[in-house]
Amino acid sequence: MKRKLLFIGLLLTALASADPLTLTFSGTGSGSVGGNAFDSAAFIFTFDTDTNLITKPSCCQPDSTTPNGTPATFWIDGIGSGTLMGDQAVFVNPSPAELNVGIWHYNEPDWLVLNSSAFATYDFSTNLGPLLAPLAYAFTTPFPTSLGMLHLDSVTGVTFTSVVGSPTTGASVPEPSSVVLLGAGLALVCGRLRRRKINSLPVGNLSE
Repeated sequence: MKRKLLFIGLLLTALASADPLTLTFSGTGSGSVGGNAFDSAAFIFTFDTDTNLITKPSCCQPDSTTPNGTPATFWIDGIGSGTLMGDQAVFVNPSPAELNVGIWHYNEPDWLVLNSSAFATYDFSTNLGPLLAPLAYAFTTPFPTSLGMLHLDSVTGVTFTSVVGSPTTGASVPEPSSVVLLGAGLALVCGRLRRRKINSLPVGNLSE
């Protein structure tokens, strides 16, 4: 029984290692989407990934980055909601000379970059913000989106937020493969317990 309880404990520990990561940039900006201009409009860019997918890009040490083409949505007041459909990712550069977090074209130009001393110890593994941070630099190559090409010409009051785990509870959410593993393990343990119970019954009870 102790071995079975240890096995279940190891499965539960494996589940806890899967940490969804939600990164949000919000502020006010001017530009255009699919040829439709917006001026001083509120915007929100949301990136959804997992802490297990954070890597070190070949181009830019000591940066860390989310994957190339990280799933991302946006909302712009007066324009509506859409999906980024390019090589978008979010990076952090903790070096003292930089201290940046930003949206970029993976291994290519930076697009919307913030500067703050809070990024000196940030590595995507912890919650951070909402943090109002000064703009470092921005606006090079636009991004293709489900609504057309997205151009930003200017932004103000940009806030960065990082949430590890569920956006509502902060708790870790298991990956689908981990759930399957846990289910299979519990089924195996329950099956062995059931066979052990049957085998321990008196012969006269086997027909019941």
